[in-house]
Amino acid sequence: MNGQLHKYDMEARTSRLKNELYERCARHDMTEQECRGAEEYLNKVIDVIDEFGYWLLKKFIFDIDGTLTPSREQIDPEFLLFMMFFAAKHDVYLVTGSDRDKTLEQIGVDLYNAVKRVYNCSGADVYE
Repeated sequence: MNGQLHKYDMEARTSRLKNELYERCARHDMTEQECRGAEEYLNKVIDVIDEFGYWLLKKFIFDIDGTLTPSREQIDPEFLLFMMFFAAKHDVYLVTGSDRDKTLEQIGVDLYNAVKRVYNCSGADVYE
């Protein structure tokens, strides 16, 4: 999985756990109350996967001016840390009307290199 979680992997693992639970309950390895509690817990896990799992498979595209930074200014240092972490965990693409030099001035070389691709000059220049 290369460090990435995928919804179908999580669903498959949860399904296996649920099957194991049913087998243990059928063999009476657990009390009826333990079985009900474990099943409720696994159902909550499945709900979380359904609710949030789609985030694991999406690509994120951000404008720079007025979105990641104030228009034509540098990115906030705390937000830069967040974006570095976010870009390490997700497929992030940046789009801007600015040229590469202005973009580097605004977001810095580290974030610029951390994202999958940057579309400068409204897509006329592309950097990976």
